Formats: sequence, C-alpha cells, structure tokens
Amino acid sequence: MLIGSPHHRGQTLLVEGVDSVGAGNPSVEVDDIQQFNEFSLQCATGAMDVLASLDGVTFTNPLAVEDKNSTNPLVRGTAMAALNIYYFFGSYKALRVRQVGGALTGARLLAGKMARD
Repeated sequence: MLIGSPHHRGQTLLVEGVDSVGAGNPSVEVDDIQQFNEFSLQCATGAMDVLASLDGVTFTNPLAVEDKNSTNPLVRGTAMAALNIYYFFGSYKALRVRQVGGALTGARLLAGKMARD
C-alpha cells in the first residue's frame, strides 16, 4: 500500500506524507522498499513514529531511531518531534510512519542505498 506522494530522485526515494489529524493514523506508508537500506524522517508539526515490516503485512512496534539534532547522537527514541531529522537503517519490505498525539503535517521519508563492501 502507498500513502503519500513518491518522488524518485536517482538512487533515492522521497515520499511526502499526507497530513493526519487522528492519533495512530498513517501519514506515509511504502511497500516493496527492499532496494533501500538507509532512511531519514522529518515533519513540520506534530510527532510521529515509524513501524517496519519484513513481510509487508505484519508491522513491528515503533523502531528506535537516531535524532540527528541531539547533542548525544547515541541516544535513540521512538517518538519523533517536529523539525528534527531522524535516521535509521535496515532491510525492510515495508515502512509505516504514523501520527503520535496531535495533528501531524509535512512528514517526509527519504530512502537511499548505503554502499557496503
């Protein structure tokens, strides 16, 4: 299932989410993303979390992600605040970004492929 507007940019994929006003509602959902292994998230207002699936059907509890705006980059959290950039990596079949609490606007998911030797 796809929720959001995908924009392919060479070897990356940017998905602009839909605005959400109900707690737990998805803002971004992408499937068949096995070609990507590194991800960044940001939103304009509200808070969000991200769930992952290895089979495209069953989703995990919220993933712990790295806050790139934190003064301690080793600290990871599950709820992401507005205007910060969050990063995580892994191999997944599908991802779902959903609203936590109040209205969520301007959610963006950027997916890329990190080269591994």
